[in-house]
Amino acid sequence: MFERPTPALALPAAVAWLWLAACAGGGPAASDSASTGAADTHPVLESVNPVRPDVRAAAVRREWLARQAAARRGSPAPGAAVPPSPAATPGIETGTPGKLLIFSSVTGHVPTGDVRRATTGSPEERESERVAELERALEAERAREESPRETGSDVSTRPPTSPDTGAGVLLAPAAPPLPELDPALFVSEKASVPAGSWANAEDLPVVRRSLDLDGNGRPEEIRYFDVTTDALLRREEDRDLDGNPDAWSRYERGELVERVLDSNADGRPDEWETYVAGQMTLREIDGDGDGTKDTSYRYRYDSLVELRRDTDADGMIDHVEHFERRQRVQAIDDLNRDERMDTWTTYQAVGGQEVAVRIERDSKGLGRPTVFETYRAAVGPPVLERREEDLDGDGVIDVTRQYEPGGAVVPEQAAPL
Repeated sequence: MFERPTPALALPAAVAWLWLAACAGGGPAASDSASTGAADTHPVLESVNPVRPDVRAAAVRREWLARQAAARRGSPAPGAAVPPSPAATPGIETGTPGKLLIFSSVTGHVPTGDVRRATTGSPEERESERVAELERALEAERAREESPRETGSDVSTRPPTSPDTGAGVLLAPAAPPLPELDPALFVSEKASVPAGSWANAEDLPVVRRSLDLDGNGRPEEIRYFDVTTDALLRREEDRDLDGNPDAWSRYERGELVERVLDSNADGRPDEWETYVAGQMTLREIDGDGDGTKDTSYRYRYDSLVELRRDTDADGMIDHVEHFERRQRVQAIDDLNRDERMDTWTTYQAVGGQEVAVRIERDSKGLGRPTVFETYRAAVGPPVLERREEDLDGDGVIDVTRQYEPGGAVVPEQAAPL
């Protein structure tokens, strides 16, 4: 146990602890963990619903740029507010995840970009560099838009593909019933379950009833009952009759609450099921047999609400889907496999089909979206209608483009001076 620091040392101790945690964890990428079952050795990435920047601030940004036009001539307006610069300069440290974590924990702010350069130099120098940098980014965007463009040629115009969700998993399965067998078929005896075998704190006396129909000394089924109440506590099955148990079920007050399966007969569990009131609430799977759970289905009431997958078997969850009323409404992906989610896709039911209507992307590795794409809500190939981008990662939309049905960019109308 760690001793509680004195008030005078509380803040330094907290900062030091956060620094060590960030260095050991490799950054603030993930804090969620997989549910109970086999031992989990890796964290699961957070599925954070992105917060879309206020598009009304784009007009304020344009007005600010107009007022700062003089900065390109070397005479910036003094005393203006200066957002932090997002670009890195060679030879200048841009900060580490651990440093950003400490900064955020102490100040409550999340810095983006080059923290050192954004806080050094005179206000005029910082403002001049900020305006010039944003202008360069805008010029690059204009040059890209002026080049020929084919519909669907850019990955940003296509919704990310995701594993199919079969209709069979949308409905929560009911708990498998306990077969009613003739008690005379079982051999009953008293036994004691050693402490720790079933997470029991001390030795547990039970009544053990075995079913060995072929008489080979390897029971096809064993049931354990409470000595006092005769309530069923546990059930072990040899479903493939190879002489080894491959299904373990736990009961509370006569109801199934947990079941573990070995579906490939390798002697190791690869499926974990949880039940409440006779209905499945969680199913976890080790699909590749490497000892690590890679897929989970979470249910509420009688319907699927969340699906998680590790699609590349690296031990990290990189695909999450959310469901409402047995329809997928959102998919979250870590497409670049950097252990942090970078793509959020919103779905809408159109003509009985799921259609991607909005995609939000983290193009700068900030852990939040900087590109926002809106697609036509219609059945068929995706048609991009609108694209917004936060070029400098300050949470404000800098560029907005409208698209025609064929993929061409709608020309922008110059606002009167």
